Amino acid sequence: MQSSVQFARIVKLRIDQSVLPIANFRTELLSTLSKHQVVIVAGDTGCGKSTQVPQYLYYGESNSNDTPGPNSYQNIAVTQPRRIACISLAARVSTEMLNERGSKVGYQVRFERSRTKATRILFLTEGLLLRQMQMDPFLSDYDVIVLDEVLVGKMINMLLVDKGCNPLRESPSDLALEYDLAGQEN
Repeated sequence: MQSSVQFARIVKLRIDQSVLPIANFRTELLSTLSKHQVVIVAGDTGCGKSTQVPQYLYYGESNSNDTPGPNSYQNIAVTQPRRIACISLAARVSTEMLNERGSKVGYQVRFERSRTKATRILFLTEGLLLRQMQMDPFLSDYDVIVLDEVLVGKMINMLLVDKGCNPLRESPSDLALEYDLAGQEN
């Protein structure tokens, strides 16, 4: 009985994921990111940017949620402006990927972390990413970096101007940046 309830929950979860607005752009996002180092994604709040994009990047063009496929990335950093967002999004994505938090999906905030050697998607604060850039300007631990909830100009300015550091300028061309813009009024 318990396994049928769990199966029903998984089926509902997959249906819920498939009807999110961002799901219509999965193939286009992966294709664009394979051709360009920087991709900007803008969408309404609740469209699935924060939870689905990291999973799309991890699984790539795979038809299953078990094994990564073509155009997949194995070391993904996802920045969030607030620590509570890092923790809650790591928990949600972990649940959606049917993993325990701290395995494939983890988080790292000041004084707290659930990151392990098995972590492939890491949610972290903007400040921690900037600190990592001071130690490793090329951010060589990551294949792709998702700057989520970016206020136009803020993170770009922080990364490229204020710190005098541009991981794209001199790094190998396999590092990609994907920006998810915060909801903003025009």
